[in-house]
Amino acid sequence: MKYEKYKLFWKTNDCKKDIQLISFDEESQDYYSFIKKCISDNLHQISLTAEIMLGYIAIISRVESIAIEKIELMEDDSEENEELNNLIELSRTNRGLFVDLLNRLRYLEDESSIEIKRVYFKEKTNNQKSELFYIQVNGLIGSTSREVPALNRLVEYLKETFNE
Repeated sequence: MKYEKYKLFWKTNDCKKDIQLISFDEESQDYYSFIKKCISDNLHQISLTAEIMLGYIAIISRVESIAIEKIELMEDDSEENEELNNLIELSRTNRGLFVDLLNRLRYLEDESSIEIKRVYFKEKTNNQKSELFYIQVNGLIGSTSREVPALNRLVEYLKETFNE
């Protein structure tokens, strides 16, 4: 699967933080040179903490057109991965189980050293095409299209979070 890559940044605009998705082409650009150029343009990197990821998952859990496909953890813990994958699979047919999934992720974040690395999502758009995207802890985003509505929801959520 080919993903278009983006990086999340913020920039101050009229005393508020403006959230931006900046396109990144890893085939023609070195990641660290890209970051350095963005920083020189007065952009600041955004890291997606576990708290932000969990908040975003809670928001999209209410949107029936979006489903979690997979969660990757920083550490390879096969027992935790299996439990998360089971909850993800069950939540596809029973949206109420998102609560159990969120509770499990919160428990892992609060009570253990296991952290979320990347979360993959699928969204059915108006033309019933499935768009895939992922969000990563370092603020890197991969998407099959820039027009995925859930990415706009992420940017709006970050604006609210950063400007509280």
